[in-house]
Amino acid sequence: DMSAWLTIGLPGQAFLSGIGTIWVGIGCSLGTLLNWAGLSQRLRIYTGKLGSFTIPDFLESRYKDDTRILRLVSSILILVFMTAFIGAVAKGGAKAVEAAIGIDFFWALVITYIVIIFYTFAGGFWAVAWTDVFQALLMIIILIVMPIVGLFALKDMGGISNAINQLDPSMLDPLGGLSGIAALSFVLGYFAWIVGYPGQPHIVTRFIAVDDPRKLRRPGSIIGMLWVLIALWGAVAVGIVGAAYFSGGLADPEMVTPELAKALLPLPLAGVVIAAIMAAMMSTVDSQLLVATSAMVQDILVKLVKPTIKKDDLLKIARIGTIVIAAISFYAGMSGSKFVYWAVSFAWGCSAATFGPLLLISI
Repeated sequence: DMSAWLTIGLPGQAFLSGIGTIWVGIGCSLGTLLNWAGLSQRLRIYTGKLGSFTIPDFLESRYKDDTRILRLVSSILILVFMTAFIGAVAKGGAKAVEAAIGIDFFWALVITYIVIIFYTFAGGFWAVAWTDVFQALLMIIILIVMPIVGLFALKDMGGISNAINQLDPSMLDPLGGLSGIAALSFVLGYFAWIVGYPGQPHIVTRFIAVDDPRKLRRPGSIIGMLWVLIALWGAVAVGIVGAAYFSGGLADPEMVTPELAKALLPLPLAGVVIAAIMAAMMSTVDSQLLVATSAMVQDILVKLVKPTIKKDDLLKIARIGTIVIAAISFYAGMSGSKFVYWAVSFAWGCSAATFGPLLLISI
């Protein structure tokens, strides 16, 4: 769920907009709660009864669609949205590489994709699940440590407040200095992330994969919620501390996390922060690549075109499919919005509108 958007995109948005960005954190936290409390266990039980392993599998069985149209359309849409999503998230990894070794963005993106493809090939679903645990720990540590380091560098909260107040007083206002309809639009625009959570295939498939639905109750749901709350508040805090520290601005606001690390930490520790940004990117992209490849190979090729395909051939085709999806998403990463925050918002919104209402209604 929390990709380089968390370590690059959200701090960058907080750097630009100030404390009002916390509405994103509140919306994402409640969206996570909606997934855990409203969707996770019910979906896992239902997919278990139907013997479904993917979203197209589930939708076809749930609505008894003998025409196979529902499977085909949902698979194509997953393929399109996940490919766009991968391109958006990979921008964040490329920005981390760019900050670390100072090379051109194009070559930083090439390096990022080499890492992504190798990493996905080497693992598989269980490897991805376990490495995500360690990547998450690294991410949350830097999102706790970085604001604290910044606080000491700027003496105290007063130092941060004074610096931002001189920059733009509206950045200290949760409503962005707006009132009336404009303030409501400001809040709802950020808060709207809540509705996207049930519609993200790379998140929802984790619930489907759990071996026992009871594991989706406490303490798993509580751990998931605490992680998200701490991480989101930390990401917004990094952006606000960065705005105070770099009061003259940055050429790219989304570079605030790596630039703050390079400015405030010894070089080896700054390297750890940049590694955490890469970890954030990898922990989401590998899931998205697996979901997209599964839609292409399992849901379309095997289920609709050639059910008798051999297992060895399937693995080769899946790897070719992974490279094709990565190549298309590379193009998406080079084009479109240069900001990770808005590129991810677009891909997230498309997927949310397509699958969110349908999956909630289906259970």
